Amino acid sequence: MVADSIVAVPLDNLSCSCGGDIRCSKTPTVHQKVDLPDIKPYVIDYHLQNGRCKKCGKRRTADLPPNVTSDIFGPRTKSVITALTGFYKNSKREVADILKDICNLPISLGTISNSEGKVSSKCAASYQTIVQKVSQSNLLHIDETSHYTKGKLGWCWLFTNQVGSVLKLTPSRGMYVLKNSAFAGLLKT
Repeated sequence: MVADSIVAVPLDNLSCSCGGDIRCSKTPTVHQKVDLPDIKPYVIDYHLQNGRCKKCGKRRTADLPPNVTSDIFGPRTKSVITALTGFYKNSKREVADILKDICNLPISLGTISNSEGKVSSKCAASYQTIVQKVSQSNLLHIDETSHYTKGKLGWCWLFTNQVGSVLKLTPSRGMYVLKNSAFAGLLKT
């Protein structure tokens, strides 16, 4: 790893225990100490100019820049929330605790759900593209397994081949999941 800082530590004594002098090497022995920086949320305030019409009294406020969404969190925070809940399988309460304890970012459970919904919406078109490409192939491997969400039994279906993989959560194990699909190739379980 590339060092962010270097601390030169000289020998405390340039004499050897045998009585000879130490000839110092031009290349030091390197001992790395890796640590995480303190994490502090990066906050940007957008000061939106506003005013009132002198004639009719109507209020106007500047629009946010085009790349800034109206919700409170930026893309990195939303990505971390999504990874913690989706990939690492943490509950919303655990995510709130992680963000508060490690990132110094207090967050409500409802805000976590809202953030997940926004990320899910952004992924919808990509998901449909993958579904379409996977369903157009000649071979499809499928499998399903049970899972519980809020105490209710459901099924997680996996459809995969050389093109991609699709996960679909359903309330049933029934083959209706495949009905009305565009897939016309060979199924392998």
